[in-house]
Amino acid sequence: VCIGAHLNNKSLINGPLKSKINPQSGRLTVNNYLQVDGYENIFAVGDIAEKEEKFAFLAGEQAKYVAKLIPLIHRKKAYPKEYQVHTN
Repeated sequence: VCIGAHLNNKSLINGPLKSKINPQSGRLTVNNYLQVDGYENIFAVGDIAEKEEKFAFLAGEQAKYVAKLIPLIHRKKAYPKEYQVHTN
């Protein structure tokens, strides 16, 4: 588990996903399946994803969701229900 207040997006700033970074937060825009906006096979979870509060346990929940979604996409199966954002 990594913790800290600083978001490290340096590897994204000059790459092909630059246009998917929210300029206000520095995080990647994702859809309700945690896919980077406009990409079916690129996911963002944890602090880099523009989805919900930034807590390590939520990153774990997001990772579990994506881990279940990837095989469905690979086998061209129906997507499960959308990722549910946790509220405090």
